[in-house]
Amino acid sequence: MNIYILLLINFFFILQNINAISTISLTPKVAIVTNGVYGIGGKISISLAKQGYDLILLNNENKYYNYDFVERLKKNYNTDIKILNGDITSYKIRNKLFDIYDNKFKDTHDLSILINNHGDNIEYISNNYSIKDKVNFLKYYKNVFYDASIDMCEKFIIRINKINGGSIVNIMHSNVYNKSLFKQELHESCKFLMKGVMNMYKNICIKLNINYNTLLPSIIDYRTLYNIRNFTGDDLFNEYIRKNYMYMGILTTEDISSILLFICSNYGRFITGLTININK
Repeated sequence: MNIYILLLINFFFILQNINAISTISLTPKVAIVTNGVYGIGGKISISLAKQGYDLILLNNENKYYNYDFVERLKKNYNTDIKILNGDITSYKIRNKLFDIYDNKFKDTHDLSILINNHGDNIEYISNNYSIKDKVNFLKYYKNVFYDASIDMCEKFIIRINKINGGSIVNIMHSNVYNKSLFKQELHESCKFLMKGVMNMYKNICIKLNINYNTLLPSIIDYRTLYNIRNFTGDDLFNEYIRKNYMYMGILTTEDISSILLFICSNYGRFITGLTININK
């Protein structure tokens, strides 16, 4: 990761400790996090709760609903959390997501942060799939990374407080298994769609005091490292892993959330329109 980004992040946390009172807003704030109850999204939700944000979380309908996680978050940080189960590609689900803000928070809270966490939205497209199935997969990914991203962005910016501003962050975890041999082209295409939406809206967002960035983290946490070191697949795959990942520092979910908090803070608001490759 760029050394200047690391220095800025360290400076951000020093400022927080020295002059924390200056960052306190009189208006309560809400953050929307998609895929926000597990994995990277879950850690981001914890970090935002620690900073005093109330949360609107979208839980992918194909994922187990982590009730204990949400209840601990409420209890430990006195956070008001609203959960919606559903698929981000559904227009009705996206409407319901923002309806929660309009109906529950609009009169008392600023909508400040939108986290489009796409970490688990890509799956391996097997060569055994039919042409029809492959086409349906590609349509789904276009909906996730382009159509849904545009709709989420537009819904967010019309609700923003122009004085206090806000932040939009796209996150796509580079799943090392999928990216290595199976679907490099698909991964790059999804990244291209995300960047395209960001470039379409970044100038509009600047005028509204919104910064818009994309984070692309690499390997995350000890479980991934354990799986890699114990992988027993074919030699070509193992060679790819050995050359590209075995000697790299392993990224944790805490690292991701720290970078994200800095970008979404008043100190990081000047960073916008960037695609930030982390630990690659």
